Amino acid sequence: MEGKPILADGSLVEDYSLLINYWRLAMKRDRAFMEKATIRAEDFRALERIVELYRGESIATLVDFLKQMMMERIDPGLAIDAYRETFGIEVSVDKAVNAVTEVLALWLLEAGRQLKIISYKSWRNSN
Repeated sequence: MEGKPILADGSLVEDYSLLINYWRLAMKRDRAFMEKATIRAEDFRALERIVELYRGESIATLVDFLKQMMMERIDPGLAIDAYRETFGIEVSVDKAVNAVTEVLALWLLEAGRQLKIISYKSWRNSN
């Protein structure tokens, strides 16, 4: 499936198929599941605070923090189904949820960059 979510620029996520498949499956079950797996105004406010608190840390540290913040919003069953549909393989619940959450967190960073909340240059590339 092609396409990118709003404010995604592809700088961190080359392929949004996993998240898009998750949304499609979620819409079949309950729209609320899809809405939870989108970036929201409060995510941008949190990103602004996090950028200040974690300045100078690695980008991986920032991504891990965002993933933890968003993980509870991902339905495990939908994550497994979306992963299987996207990649054609079965994985554990943890791997599927982690993968969907990572795409969601990286999308927030891409959107934050578009809105000038964050600059990738201000973050270290490794731990």
